[in-house]
Amino acid sequence: LFVHAGMNWQATVKTSFMLKAGYQTVDYDENWNDDEAEALAETLNDGEDTFQFEAQAVWQASRKSQFLLNAKYNIEQSDSRYALNKTVWASRLAYGYRFTGRIRGMLNFIYEDSDYAQFDGSSRLDERWNFSPSLDFAMKKWLSCSLYYTFDQKDSNFDELDYETNTLGISVRGTF
Repeated sequence: LFVHAGMNWQATVKTSFMLKAGYQTVDYDENWNDDEAEALAETLNDGEDTFQFEAQAVWQASRKSQFLLNAKYNIEQSDSRYALNKTVWASRLAYGYRFTGRIRGMLNFIYEDSDYAQFDGSSRLDERWNFSPSLDFAMKKWLSCSLYYTFDQKDSNFDELDYETNTLGISVRGTF
């Protein structure tokens, strides 16, 4: 359940803001299949309530360039079978530049801090960094291609979950 209020504000021709904040409650089914699962569930409360927010600022620095800053805090579904959920603080800084009418470049920096609600009561903290530049070329109005690179690093207090990846890719996108 989300109960929130927000606003979009066009401060100037070049600057806009978005803010939403409120209350988030997460309640879980209590239909456990066996005694062990029920015992694990009792180590946690049956749900969580938290303040949640998302804020964004966009600045059109020139006709060709734009900066974006985004931040959020909320409870998300876990990506681990050992955790009920995770509380996430994430921020993103992006810069876009239009070189020509057909060629656009983008730089993205993302930071994410996740605190997992583990079933066994232990603490799992993950810190993730992502850097991703890309170059997009519009061949037609309906066809474009991209060249991109992504560096992704996660540091966890569970050492076996640490990773670092480098991805270089080309994509072709068509819309009809």
